[in-house]
Amino acid sequence: MSESLLYRTIADSHFDGLFSANRERLITYWNKGAELLSGFSAGEVIGRMRSHELLTSTQAPMRRQEYPDSIPVANPSATSATSATFLQHKCGSRIEIASRSYPIISAAGEFLGDHEVFTAIDTPHPFQQHRHELLKLSYLDILTQLANRSYIEQALRAHIQEFNTYALPFGVLLIEIDNFQHYIDAYPTPTANDILAFAARNFSAHAQPFDLYSRLEEGTFLGIIKNVSEIGLTLYCQELKRRIEQSYIICNNHCLAVRLNISGTLVRATDTAESMISRCHELLELSQNNPRTRIILSK
Repeated sequence: MSESLLYRTIADSHFDGLFSANRERLITYWNKGAELLSGFSAGEVIGRMRSHELLTSTQAPMRRQEYPDSIPVANPSATSATSATFLQHKCGSRIEIASRSYPIISAAGEFLGDHEVFTAIDTPHPFQQHRHELLKLSYLDILTQLANRSYIEQALRAHIQEFNTYALPFGVLLIEIDNFQHYIDAYPTPTANDILAFAARNFSAHAQPFDLYSRLEEGTFLGIIKNVSEIGLTLYCQELKRRIEQSYIICNNHCLAVRLNISGTLVRATDTAESMISRCHELLELSQNNPRTRIILSK
């Protein structure tokens, strides 16, 4: 392989855009990265397009034709020049890029043109950020930073459909902070909120990668536990209960611990989201009435 072909192969393997332009600013080389970022193939730009028709200064207004030379040719005496620039995409959009140009100098010191390297700047559009925040808030319980009821019910229906299609087992847990009303009545509101956030943090820490927790109402939470058997679900609940009940928060210089009531069930072929949650509620009432057994599960 010749040296020039080797360099071209290396340049074409870069994800960054790279092009060369002669003294007249006609493009003479356009790598694969430039094709991906701009939508223009090398055949569409080499020898046919001036570089300033593709790249415009961030200071230039949208009416590009009024400023045909907003980006000057690299100074032959400079080693490089950096700028924030817009790339004109083939589809018509403008992409903000970071651009660095390097002068091409012959052995005799003659300025022949320049190389330019550019990469896209990943700056989310304010509207996209706003949409993302609205979407997040619509499915988020602000206090606990867990999913809200709307999201967990949608997720549960999707898991049931997945079970009916691929037979991937999962379980549902209904978790209640025992006598949560006592904390509301006996302590200031911030303390009750701290207890909810404390429980939520422990749920998240105990969760496996595909598990999901949600706050349903006041001191009640729902969990979806993926790829679990009856024995596995029992051990999971025991460890979760132990983890939380051996932890505490500090309120007015006192250690405040909580107890949990947990009910759970494995998915059945005839289940709906409503039937699984209803079954868990029925089991939870049994656990509340039996102080010796705070975990009750059903197949």
